[in-house]
Amino acid sequence: MRTLILSGLLVLLSAGQPIAASPPTRHAPAGAANAHAERIKDAKQYLADIDQAFAIAASGDYGRLQRGWQDRAQAARDRIAVLLEGHASAVELSPSERSELHAAQYEINSLFNHEDKGRMVCKKVSQTGSRLTKATECLTVAEREMRAQAVRQNVDKIQQENCIMGEGQACGN
Repeated sequence: MRTLILSGLLVLLSAGQPIAASPPTRHAPAGAANAHAERIKDAKQYLADIDQAFAIAASGDYGRLQRGWQDRAQAARDRIAVLLEGHASAVELSPSERSELHAAQYEINSLFNHEDKGRMVCKKVSQTGSRLTKATECLTVAEREMRAQAVRQNVDKIQQENCIMGEGQACGN
């Protein structure tokens, strides 16, 4: 299973949370854009969360997505990457850049979940120990995101527990 993210989207964080009740224009209202920017404390992690959400969407865990979603979502992700390039956090962006960031994030959100975390998505999954038996697993988008985030956290925890000092980097980094 692919791991997740958008913060709260994840976190998933930031990428998965609805940002605004109505679609922002290319230059969103300053208040909403500023609030969004303040939630992005680590630009690199924010982009990683978006990438994780892309992986989940590609695997079908968000259900059936609109035709052409990948091109549109990638274009929005690329806009976000360009805006955050050279910045540690989104707070460092100018007001117009914050508005563009907010609009691009909203575009990704609307493509992935249509602002509906309660939407039920059913997927056929292989049964452990059987090559033939498949079960139907029905979970909401929010439940899938929480499960993927928990898996990612468990993997990170296991990797840190098995860290051996002196193998290129210090443990805990």
